[in-house]
Order: sequence, then C-alpha cells, then structure tokens
Amino acid sequence: MSPLPRPDRRALLAGGLRLAGTGAALRLAGPWGRSLLGLTSLDLASAISTAVAAPPIITRAQWGADERRRGDLPNFHPVRKFVIHHTATPNRDPDPAGRVRSIYGSHLNREDGAPWVDIGYNFLVDEAGRIFEGRFARNYAAGEAHDGEDPYGRGVRGAHAGEWNGGAVGIALIGTYTSGRPTDAALDAVADVIAWKCSRHGLDPTGVEPWTASDGATRVLPTIVGHRDLRSTGCPGNGMYALLGHLRQRVADRLAGTTAQAWSRGPGGYRMVHATGDVTPFGAVSHLGALPTRGVSSPVTSAAPVPGHDAFWMVDADGGVHGFGGAPYFGSLPALRLAGATIGQSVVVRIAARSAAGYWLLDRHGGVFGFADAPFLGSVPGLRASGTPIDWADIVALEPTLDGTGYWILDRNGGVFTFGSARFHGSIPQLAQQGVVRGDTEVTDIKAAPGGGYWVLDRRGGVFAFGGAPFHGSVPATGFVGGRAVRIVPTADGGGYLILSEDGGVMPFGNAVFHGHGPHFTAVDLIVSG
Repeated sequence: MSPLPRPDRRALLAGGLRLAGTGAALRLAGPWGRSLLGLTSLDLASAISTAVAAPPIITRAQWGADERRRGDLPNFHPVRKFVIHHTATPNRDPDPAGRVRSIYGSHLNREDGAPWVDIGYNFLVDEAGRIFEGRFARNYAAGEAHDGEDPYGRGVRGAHAGEWNGGAVGIALIGTYTSGRPTDAALDAVADVIAWKCSRHGLDPTGVEPWTASDGATRVLPTIVGHRDLRSTGCPGNGMYALLGHLRQRVADRLAGTTAQAWSRGPGGYRMVHATGDVTPFGAVSHLGALPTRGVSSPVTSAAPVPGHDAFWMVDADGGVHGFGGAPYFGSLPALRLAGATIGQSVVVRIAARSAAGYWLLDRHGGVFGFADAPFLGSVPGLRASGTPIDWADIVALEPTLDGTGYWILDRNGGVFTFGSARFHGSIPQLAQQGVVRGDTEVTDIKAAPGGGYWVLDRRGGVFAFGGAPFHGSVPATGFVGGRAVRIVPTADGGGYLILSEDGGVMPFGNAVFHGHGPHFTAVDLIVSG
C-alpha cells in the first residue's frame, strides 16, 4: 500500500450549500415480508467448524416439553458468559426428566411475579451427567445439535440472571448444593457444554471481560460465573460455588491443543468498535489498537476506514478524532475550539471519509465540519437559516457519495437531506405518507450503493433500498429478534451487506462474509477489510 498522505490543509465551514434533488423514481424494499422481499437465505450452520464437538443432549421433545404452553418469540444475543445455577430440588432424583418438566411448569406458573414464557435455564444437568435442552431457540433439522442458538450463532436469552440474561448461557445442576458438591459426572457434563460453546464462540474459560447488563450497568466478570456473582442469592450453593475455579480449569483442559475455527466463512475480516473505545478483531485482521489506554472519557460514537489503507479513525461524542494503523490526523472539534473557533458543545455522531486526505464530522443537529480535503457542502442548520422549512431534526448519519463530491444526511425519522452531487432517491417519511411504513419508524444508518442509490437501516434491522441499491434481506424477515441495529456495511460490489447490532451481533446478507459476533458491550461500528 502507498504511504498515507500528510495533512496539507483544513477546510472548515467553507463553500456553499444547496438542497439537491426534489424527487426521483423510487425503488424500495422493506422488512415487512419474506415472500415480497425475496430474502436471500443463508445456511451458516453448514459453514461452522468447531474444535470441540457438541455433547449428547436430551432434547425438549425427549424430556416431554409441552410446546403448546410456551409463549412469545425468543430473543438472541452473542454468547459471552456462562452462569452456573442449582435448582434447589432434591438430590438423587429418580426421574430427572420429570423434574425438568416440573421446573418448566413452575417457571410458567410463578407465584412470586409475572410468569415466564418458557423454562428459564438454557441447559440442565442431572447427577448422572445427562444434559437436558432448556430454553426453546428454534426448530432444528434432523441430526442437528440442539445448541440453543439461532442460525447466526447467537444464544437464546433465558430467564435466569435478571438484567444479565442477554448473552448468558444459564446451566442448572439439578439438585441442591448448599453444602455437598455435585458428582464428577455432573461437573464433567457442565464442562463439556461450556468447552463446546467456548470453542464455538472463541471464549476463554479462564478469562475476564466487560459485560453490559440490560439496565446499562457494565462489570468486568469471569467467563464462567455463579448466579450469586450477579444477583443477591445463595445459588448455586456453597458446594458448587467453591468449585467454579476447578470448573474453569476443567474446561481449559478440554480446549488445550485445539484451535477454534468457528464462524469465519471466508477471506478478510472486520474490526468491531465499541462505545468504550475497545476494538475486537475478527477473521484475518490484526489488532491496531484501542482507546481505553488513552484515557478518553467521552463515549465513541462511530468509526470510519481510511480508504485504500488498513487503518481507521474513531470519533467520540465531544468531536475528538483518534487514528489507528497510521490514520492521519486532520483536526478535531476540541482542537478548533483551542484555536479560537466559535463552536458550541456539539454532540458528534459520525465521522465519514471518501479518501485518505480528509474527513467530515457530523453533529446531532446536522452541523457538518469538513477537515483537509473533505469539502463543506452544506448542513441542516444552514438549510434552516436559508429559509428551508425544517423542524428540529435528530441527526444520526452522514454518508458521502462515491466520488466524495456530495453527501446525504439522515435524521432519526428517516428524512434524507442531500448536498453537493448527492441525489434524492426517497425517504422513510415519503413511504409513511404512502402508507407503506409506519410513521414512527426510527432509523440508524444510511450507506451509498455502488450502482447508485442508498440503503437506509432501521433500529429493528429492517433495510430499505432506494434508487439503484439492491435489496439482499433484513433482520426482521429472518424471524429472529436481537439487539438494536446500528450499522449497515455493504460489500465493495454492493452484492451484500453486514448488519451490526448494538449487542455485538453481526448478520450477513448476500455475498457479505461473516466472521463472528462481538463481546456483549455496546457496539457502535464495524470496519470491514478484504
């Protein structure tokens, strides 16, 4: 690769503005039906290779789950933790399958609160080491392991750890271990489940990692924890809790000498950027650095690749720009303020670039700051000041045209503002006026299509293709429910895209290559390589 260019000038708030394109032929596709949209089907299960095989599992049908009693659609998260429980039921149970049915019934008829929609645990293990499938995830093909995951490797969210359920595999030992210890057969079975899952998801059974709960709290916790580590409870009993270190080592021994090969489906890779400034690499990409060691307190809001180079920028909410892999620095909002520029305390939501010689920063009100060779072509406040009737807009994204001579700005309601050479191809409010979508649709991203047009992403993972942008599928149309969708990243030829959810989930469509899901703390962007 050629060396990165050195900054030679800064263009800030320079040039004119205009509202380009008042109408165009509309081509659209949305998330409202598989038959209408022609969803590209994916068979990821056949592409998954793991170093540790699945242990024998007694399925829900085999232990007698009455599926007519189960309610609601399952939710899914990337697998990050294992939470160990005991069921606080009698030991030496003569009918463990009956006990599982009893627990299922008690969870559906809880008297201490609202009943659950299914059994709370993901797996249960009896004293003989038999493993029972817990929470329903999906219907499986004949001979397929009942892994408790969707086809994209995300684990079904159970109801066993309160606000920490998302991303946690709850494994319950059938019996009471307040003082006595579980049998070796039971411990071996629990270790077998966790080793299989660790191999499948690239987890370190002896490691620790930040984990974010549904209420936003983040804690650094071991990969394998006891229920009492998360909530005020004696579970999994003193006898089992004292063995957690031993259990971690048992799992590590099973993984010794193996190489997890799960998930990567082809060449290339990507880096997942988190609000904390952490960066998680997947596939054939190296780790170029992260922000926490730099002591930046403002959350990261987005990232952008340096075109033509294995490098990227991050931007934080204060407008600070941070480069990795040799990404050149052209300026930031804090630097402009220090230089005497009159800039309010804008909340910056996006950094974008079409060349290695400059970048744009976008704030929540639609203000645009162009640095180096990124030209200022207009802003939403500028349109309002020039007399264009625009209500207050909560801006979420800026996307440059492919030649960098224009850009689109997207507001949270799906309104699209065009500047420079960017053409208008349609918007969500336009579709709402036509009765195609609901008026309260919330969007999170917009990306240019190589053949013209653009994709707009909504928070549920629905994809709307406008102009010449091809539709390859959407998250709701798969029938699976996950975290809030935050980014759509198209492939170079526009033949596919990846959808990133805030919980670190990655969904591939078309010819996009899938390499893995991220840690369970807030993901904000995906930098794709190759």
